[in-house]
Amino acid sequence: MSPTEKLDWDRESELFFKQSPDVLCLLGFDGRLKAVNSEWEATFGFAAQGVSGKPFLDLIHADDRKQTIFELNRLMGGARSVLFENRFRCRNGSFRSLQWKATANSGKDLIYCAARDITDLRQSESALRESEEKLRNLIENTVEGILQTTPGGQIIMANAALSQMLGYASSLELAANEVGLEQIYADPEDCEFSRAELTRQGALTLESQFRRKDRETIWVTIKSRVVRSLDGLVQYHEHFVEDITERKLLEAAIHTSEEKYRALVENAVYGIYRSSLDGRVLEANHAFVAMLGYQSREEVLSLNMETDIYLRPGERAQMISQYRNVERVHGLVVDWKRKNGTSVTVRLSGRKVRNSVGVLEGFEFIAEEVSLESKIQATPAG
Repeated sequence: MSPTEKLDWDRESELFFKQSPDVLCLLGFDGRLKAVNSEWEATFGFAAQGVSGKPFLDLIHADDRKQTIFELNRLMGGARSVLFENRFRCRNGSFRSLQWKATANSGKDLIYCAARDITDLRQSESALRESEEKLRNLIENTVEGILQTTPGGQIIMANAALSQMLGYASSLELAANEVGLEQIYADPEDCEFSRAELTRQGALTLESQFRRKDRETIWVTIKSRVVRSLDGLVQYHEHFVEDITERKLLEAAIHTSEEKYRALVENAVYGIYRSSLDGRVLEANHAFVAMLGYQSREEVLSLNMETDIYLRPGERAQMISQYRNVERVHGLVVDWKRKNGTSVTVRLSGRKVRNSVGVLEGFEFIAEEVSLESKIQATPAG
């Protein structure tokens, strides 16, 4: 059939061909376009008369021609219909992605083709794949452990950081060992508590211990949440895990050190105290309390150094001004008063206490009673 032959259609078929919103064409077994509908110009920019008689493959992306030829040969070989995709060249040189459905009429050496423009769909899919790949890389390369589980605790996904945290070479090894939350939590009660809280309120932050592959335990902060579908059904639980073992060990060491320091201070034979800039007693050991003749620490913590402890009014303020450019003081002798009103002479050694930005907040001092020493020095010889 030549390009100029008039096709024998009835009126309804002709109207359908012209008005269809899809790209339609008649393709001869010789590979040339016999007729196209008006959507060709809307989609590709080609007028119907401009492409009639042209080789179909000339308009196909070079990378897609081999597959297109294969599908057309199937039709000409007797296949009833085929469904295939290719990229079709537009008049401006760009390409549109099309999904074709075609069937052949071997009696007339014609192939009837209908195409749907899926360019936007494929671009969206490509963008989605790229976004998923970026997210996958982000999850795999983050230093924070990420874990997805079923509501029952079976692992769906674990990233590399979580696997390494638990002592496994990879997430595949973790999955191969059929490890679940019940095996990961060192304390079964924490596992049950986490599951119950997620069911009750949908989110949870918890400090707990995880058990590694080698059976050693690590401390973690685990932030968990329930992930639901648009219709509200639970899809999975998501957990973000941070290894805080070093922090816990440091806290324990600091606590032990503080306990030892507290015991040392409390059992010292010298009075040790901390006061604020305005004179409030903030801390005091047993020797300091006894030195001033009080029965309890609570009594002393209600005192003010300036008004209740220094014997002479204004002396403390005068000394603060005198030593304003000195950070540490050694051997400063002052007179205090006991609870019963009698005086006690003490020798002070200590330092100024500043906050993180260097502002003066108070003082820490060791007080040694030297009343007897002062009396001996004051007694004339002979």
